Amino acid sequence: MEPIERRTARVLVIDDRQRVLLLASRMPDGEREGRLWVAPGGALEGDETWEQAAHRELREETGLAVSLGPCIWLREHTWYWAAQGTWYRSIEHYFVARTDVTEIDTTGWTPQERDALISSHWWSLEELVETRDTVVPRALATLLPPLLEGRFPTPPLTLGE
Repeated sequence: MEPIERRTARVLVIDDRQRVLLLASRMPDGEREGRLWVAPGGALEGDETWEQAAHRELREETGLAVSLGPCIWLREHTWYWAAQGTWYRSIEHYFVARTDVTEIDTTGWTPQERDALISSHWWSLEELVETRDTVVPRALATLLPPLLEGRFPTPPLTLGE
């Protein structure tokens, strides 16, 4: 079966303490234990642009309404969502944003998100280096330092898993 294409916008939100916001979900394959930490975001709807989807998803998942910075990363990967019994090929655009607001509002979560999402956490670089949890992209701890310094890649970097 051919995977379903899923265009996804994500936002790497950095707070004024140089931490990055990630959301935890259960492992989508349903086989592995633990949590999967990802940047807020989700699939584009209708004729939305990547930027419009990034704003909407960030607002829905966190309550944050921030100005987006540039698209910093592009990532493609295939994954299995056990709860739906479906393979997806995600085409992701990551944007960067800064905020001094760290209170997360989850009242905008859809029933599907409430089933999948477990929690949120503002991660320091040190925590990302030390964690044994699965963080996506896997190289986030290595990719983050230039962003914390305000240096954004042009054009966006193409990432692996």
